[in-house]
Amino acid sequence: MALDDTNDGFLRAGLLGVESMRRCPTLEGDQTLRQVLRLLPRIVARVEHEGYVRDVTFSPDGRLVALGGGDYGDPDEVRVWEVATGREVACMEHEAPVSAVAFGPDGRWIVSGSHDDTVRVWEAATGREVARVQHGGQVNSVAFSPDGRWVASGSQDGTARVLLWQPEDLMAEMCARLTRNLTVEEWQRYIPGEPYRLTCPDLPVEEN
Repeated sequence: MALDDTNDGFLRAGLLGVESMRRCPTLEGDQTLRQVLRLLPRIVARVEHEGYVRDVTFSPDGRLVALGGGDYGDPDEVRVWEVATGREVACMEHEAPVSAVAFGPDGRWIVSGSHDDTVRVWEAATGREVARVQHGGQVNSVAFSPDGRWVASGSQDGTARVLLWQPEDLMAEMCARLTRNLTVEEWQRYIPGEPYRLTCPDLPVEEN
């Protein structure tokens, strides 16, 4: 369908494209709608970023968008914005360009990967860093597992890693790999002034 240069032409083409797709979705109808939409742009939100934008992702509920970017000499940041208003919610810094960002399944957490060889997990609402993992090369891809417990990352060091990141999971994993608790003497030496307790309740205590 050819478009003329008048507003009425755009309007008719758009309406006829919608009617065509409702009756029988076709490639021609798809292309007509896309052509008219290109001629009638509507920016939902515009975010300015100094330097390159290297990755962008929506939160699961579509309310927030996170972008990662930067270039050497420009800010190397993860920035979080409200889609509806364009209001910046948080800004988190790396030491080199940010190449990958992803939201966790509940939208509370963001994982980022950077040319500074790190994977970092942040609280989306505040920008607080809660976990960091070091690779041996720049990190190019990151993802959360569907349950949010694991973070996966891929790096130019030739490795892909799948790691726990939440404190409670890290502590549980540590206890699962240890063989005993601190003795009473060790506790008094390293944690003086506090009542003795079992750090890992399922592990035994050796006598001094």
